[in-house]
Amino acid sequence: MRSRRTNKLTHPGFQLRLSATFLGLALLGQLLQFLLASTFLQFAARDVAGGGDLAAPAAAVSLKAFFLAVAITTPVVLAFGVVMTHRIVGPAYRLTSYLREVADGVQTEPCSLRKGDELKDLCDQVNRTTAPLRARALMSEDESSTADGPVTERLAA
Repeated sequence: MRSRRTNKLTHPGFQLRLSATFLGLALLGQLLQFLLASTFLQFAARDVAGGGDLAAPAAAVSLKAFFLAVAITTPVVLAFGVVMTHRIVGPAYRLTSYLREVADGVQTEPCSLRKGDELKDLCDQVNRTTAPLRARALMSEDESSTADGPVTERLAA
């Protein structure tokens, strides 16, 4: 039977920052659309100042405002999305390649992430978990270098 998570905020700081970012972008998009629609409706009302029907111009203005808001907010949302996902996907890729190197016995140093990256808690846990493997790889590397001479000499021979 699968266990269900009762705590939806497993990493509250990160999850709330990401949610606040997307909420801010959504609100900014709505505000931009409102301001553009209001401005265009004012221009349309001036065009029909003689007492004509405002329904047709208002529909056209609202549609123009919508497409303009989409054209402006889409690159902004995509740029924020790339930046935010990079801070997650980059460390995930780094941790994956690091674990592969530890499993192959190549990596003996602790894992480190860039400043500002997310998943630092996971990186710390990976370091604690892989410490015995890295120590074993380092000891076998030291044993082979003392038994047969330095690794570079063995490779040259």
